Amino acid sequence: MATILKSSPAGIETITVDDEEWAAQNQQPLDVLYDSKHQSINAERDRRLYPGPLPTSIATVDLRSARDESNLAHLRAVARERQTANDITPIHFRNADNVTQMLAPAQVITMTDEVLGYGQQIYATSWKLKDQLQAIYDDEQLTPAEKRTQLEAVVWPE
Repeated sequence: MATILKSSPAGIETITVDDEEWAAQNQQPLDVLYDSKHQSINAERDRRLYPGPLPTSIATVDLRSARDESNLAHLRAVARERQTANDITPIHFRNADNVTQMLAPAQVITMTDEVLGYGQQIYATSWKLKDQLQAIYDDEQLTPAEKRTQLEAVVWPE
């Protein structure tokens, strides 16, 4: 049971309601819940895109920000240019442990492909979760309570 103080022109009155009724009266509207879940999916996606040290088959890459991502894109472009020109001159790469490695262009391409693949997996998961939210929100056969329960259950996999 919950006790609620309600203000009215006649003064303040005390109303007693059961917990279920109180919860139903004080829930966010479904569109607000939908938007909140959508924003939390985006925030978690953004957090996961930059995990810090990211192991690949070639080296552990530091992926902390868009700047690291940009540096990797530059290394990838250099590696592709060298590979196209049949130039096997090694490329300097400083790994997450601050150790400089000399990598062949093909190794840089493999490493950056793996990092790119990691990001693509993160985006694919976020799209799947957003599609689930939309399908639940749009399902006219679900009651508002069922929609709420199902929307709240949409979470990132561990």
